Amino acid sequence: MGTLLTVSTIVLTILLFIIVIIYITRLYVTIFYDNHHQENVLEITITFWKFISIQKTIPLNIQAVNDEEKDIEPNMTDTFFQFVRKKINSLRDLIAAVPYVRQLLKQFSIHKLKWDTSIGNQDAMLTGLICGAVWGVKGSVIGLMGQQMNLLSTPYINVTPQYNKNNGVKSSLECMISFKVGKTIHTFIRLLRFMKRRKSKRNKH
Repeated sequence: MGTLLTVSTIVLTILLFIIVIIYITRLYVTIFYDNHHQENVLEITITFWKFISIQKTIPLNIQAVNDEEKDIEPNMTDTFFQFVRKKINSLRDLIAAVPYVRQLLKQFSIHKLKWDTSIGNQDAMLTGLICGAVWGVKGSVIGLMGQQMNLLSTPYINVTPQYNKNNGVKSSLECMISFKVGKTIHTFIRLLRFMKRRKSKRNKH
């Protein structure tokens, strides 16, 4: 009996220790995106405890994304009004969840952000207008991130116009974020519970 109690105590102590370690562990995620070449490439590196790193390279297929967007459109079995109602309900859920989303975003710290874009078109005036619009969008995104997340370094953003060159829009993004696993999971679970309650109330009506 004494041996069983000792073993149980040791096992519970180890489990508690593991739970505490996971809760306080800070996860670092580096995201790199580039479409300067023929393929859009997304590279994600996850690092924890400073010496364990997992890297994954994901080639993005634009055609596959377009096919998924087509699937989102209402099919023949759904009426247009049903489709609109679903979208309105989704929008209401998103607006109602804003406080929870803010709490979730506050868990993230941004250590590095580099966002470089080049825009080229044969029409110089159009190129200038597009560059100005992109600068505005980038400024708004950075401002929002600074308000809702912990911005630990000055972001580098750049928009390079390429006049009289029909190169389209080329962009690269490098971002490093970190978050404590336990607190983030706890906040995310609260968000999921809220969304589940919203869905349950809507289904009752």
